[in-house]
Amino acid sequence: GRWRRLRGRPRALVRPAWCRVREPLLDEVLTVIVCEPECATRLVVLRALAAAESASESLSLHLCETDVVQTLLGALDDVNVDVRLCTVKLLNRLAKKDPAGILPGLRSLLSSLPTKLRSALDHGRRARAAQLLGALGTTSPDLFSPYAESVFHVLLPALSDINIDVAVASLEAVGELAQVAGGALQLLLPQLLLQLRKQLLDQSSPRRRQAALRTLTQVLRSTPWRPASRAQMR
Repeated sequence: GRWRRLRGRPRALVRPAWCRVREPLLDEVLTVIVCEPECATRLVVLRALAAAESASESLSLHLCETDVVQTLLGALDDVNVDVRLCTVKLLNRLAKKDPAGILPGLRSLLSSLPTKLRSALDHGRRARAAQLLGALGTTSPDLFSPYAESVFHVLLPALSDINIDVAVASLEAVGELAQVAGGALQLLLPQLLLQLRKQLLDQSSPRRRQAALRTLTQVLRSTPWRPASRAQMR
């Protein structure tokens, strides 16, 4: 399996006795996270794993193994938003310990999410893509930075999506990402303010208006105010 005694290698690489217990237990935990039909159970088990990881350096190293990372990356497509967000936070903590092993997977995911948001036929997958963009950007701003401009270009049209879940998820993502985007949002600010004004005037959906108001507040707090931008909203 993952641990093999190789002749000539230092004893530090030989599997400790506790691994013979922990390894099958971890496999069971990962199986529950991926396969358990009840969202609440998946979330409880994932949170327990995250709490154990934060208190155990040895478990952190175990979770950085390639097959475990791939399983956790799969959990990012969970239908439950809390499971996805908990997984993002766990992977970001692991990335600090093993960036070479974790960051390529997160980077690949980040680069694929705009395509899912733009092109997926299923509204649920599009909404989840927007939520993950917001979560990844706010928890890994350095990872997000090279993709910031292209991500906003995809998010802006989604703000007025006919599907309310996609629109609200995109609005929330823009608000979250505006706080870590730096100057990437400046050129798109007039277009964004026009979009937000349109959503604020939408009398058909209180949920859309409330999300637009929260996003506008976050954008204005995070962006240097310019009179020219106000003119764009008239």
